[in-house]
Amino acid sequence: GTVTGVQTCALPILPGVVALLDALSERRARLGILTGNLRGGAEIKLRAIGLHERFDGTISAFAEETVW
Repeated sequence: GTVTGVQTCALPILPGVVALLDALSERRARLGILTGNLRGGAEIKLRAIGLHERFDGTISAFAEETVW
């Protein structure tokens, strides 16, 4: 399929991840992402597997925001 004009492949979701995210959501936990990916790349990947909306981008950190 494509996401915002980018060809995507099937990305695996590890067993138990969706159930964990569901349980955390029921507890109203705010979830962020800490990744070495650029924000745009991380968003594409999360959208491709249907998990983008589960994370709060305001408490996340991406490669372009890293200060060395």
